[in-house]
Amino acid sequence: MIFDVITSAKTIGSIAASSALAVFLATSVFSDSALAQDFKLIAGTQVAVDTPYDKGINKLKELVEQRSNGRIVVENYPASQLGNEPELFQGMMEGTVDIAVVSPGQIAEWVPQIALLEMPFVITNMAQRDRVVEGPPMEKLSAIMGEKTDVEIIGVFGGGVRNMFFREPAKSLGDIKGRRFRVQPSPQLTDAYKALGLEPVVTSYPELFNALQQGVAEGAEMEAIYVEKAGFPQAAPNFLMTGHVITIRPLCMSGKTLDKLPADLQKVVRDAAIEAARYERAIEASEDEASLDRMAKMKGVTFTEIDVQPMIEAVRPVWNKYAKEWGLTGLVEQIDSMR
Repeated sequence: MIFDVITSAKTIGSIAASSALAVFLATSVFSDSALAQDFKLIAGTQVAVDTPYDKGINKLKELVEQRSNGRIVVENYPASQLGNEPELFQGMMEGTVDIAVVSPGQIAEWVPQIALLEMPFVITNMAQRDRVVEGPPMEKLSAIMGEKTDVEIIGVFGGGVRNMFFREPAKSLGDIKGRRFRVQPSPQLTDAYKALGLEPVVTSYPELFNALQQGVAEGAEMEAIYVEKAGFPQAAPNFLMTGHVITIRPLCMSGKTLDKLPADLQKVVRDAAIEAARYERAIEASEDEASLDRMAKMKGVTFTEIDVQPMIEAVRPVWNKYAKEWGLTGLVEQIDSMR
């Protein structure tokens, strides 16, 4: 994530989020005075302007407005203007936010099953990721999420590869055992990283740079583009090239909003979301590679390749444990078969 922008968003705090939502609530076209052919959709992300997620939302805006012949207007609020990811998801459940990009680890607070998509090594390559997100596995998880929250997955952003990075050098699984490692607030992800011998520490993105500088967290994991833009190599320059997660970021939409759109406009939004998601994934993959190349030239930054097979075997029991608990053993096997 972009540290300076998110920190700025934190500085304005709840005032900005409240103000943006207040404007939406005051002007929402779903009010009684709205015209049936005129709909405004409010979209939000946690990341900064001009990052891949922001570009993806802008592509969605372009396609929806064009294909609806102006019947739908999409307003994009990046950089946590409407709140952080849990707040955005809560807003979609309540119907005060229409569209948002939210990570599986954050959605897991309401839909723990979705954390499967972000467990280390469940998905290990782009082709497998695309088969999962545009096939039966994502349809199944979206249905579960819809039943629990009335929020639907209409597309999937992502495209980067998440690697680990640490304050101190690391060359093997043994080297990282016992290190304090930043995780998202998900019991499933906590268990997964514990299985790798790490000591999980829940730290928010806005606080992560300081946490790494001060040693509150000794390591973290993220896509290269956000590591670079946040300046994390200044605090944690030692990369372990684990490639343990191919990023999946659901593009979500409030069921309350979808229900208010006529059938033809629902189709416009759904089709545009799939196209915008493919566009965003291609951009993110390209920018991720470019960020790795730039960071490799930074003074003091190291990249170490590692045999990940022992890591896969260490974390596999965690997948299976939760899959059995949720009645999703068949789903995990299906995702595994798509490699």
